[in-house]
Formats: sequence, C-alpha cells, structure tokens
Amino acid sequence: MVKKKVKTCLRCGKEFTWEEFKKKDIPEKFKKHLWSKKKFCTAECQVLNNIERYEKNKKILDEHKTCAWCGETFYRTSNLRDNVWKAKKFCNIRCYNQIRAANILAKDMKIPLEDFKKLLKKIFIEYHDKS
Repeated sequence: MVKKKVKTCLRCGKEFTWEEFKKKDIPEKFKKHLWSKKKFCTAECQVLNNIERYEKNKKILDEHKTCAWCGETFYRTSNLRDNVWKAKKFCNIRCYNQIRAANILAKDMKIPLEDFKKLLKKIFIEYHDKS
C-alpha cells in the first residue's frame, strides 16, 4: 500500500499522483520503491533542477588564465579538478574549435599560425567595417 497518493514537484510545484505513475511502463516490483523516491513530476523537471543546483553551487575562484586564442581572461570554477585546470588553455569550446580549424588551415596553406591569426583578425575587422 502506498502511503502518499499525491506529491508536489520540488521544482515547478505541480501535483502528480500515484495513479498517473502506476500507468508507466515500469516493472511492478519497482513501482512502489521508485514512487517513494520520486520528487519531480517529469524527467525534464529533474534535469532542470539538477542544472540549477549545479550552477548555484559553482563558485568562481581567484585563479585565472588568458585564452590562447582570443586573449580573454577566464577564471577557474570550483567544479574543475586540478589536472583539468592545468591543461585548460581556452576560455570556451568555441575558441578551442577555432584554433583547431585555424591550425588545419594554416598547415594546408603553409603559413605560421601567428600569421594566419593576424590574417583572420584583419578579415574579421574589414568584414565588420563594411557592414
């Protein structure tokens, strides 16, 4: 017998019932146990709650580096392990992907990466001046 037949979602506040949950395609022997642990109305609410909790607990630390591609300063967050922080050279995945692409193109064009970087900046500035 299930004690609590109606629960309230911890994230959105929507009520959900044991009757709705019973209809799900879950083996009968697990339903009561899973219901006793259930805190969210949907998997989406659970995922969004986890993301919010992760972002809330993430702290920006005093340690910082300069991005090897764009030159922006970026800070270490508390969720980065020491070995990951030591290896980190780029502020985000976009810069990492841009330098990978630039390396490939520079190699194909037989131009040193630094010269290629200057060329890209010149093209970027000229493009934005025209618009």
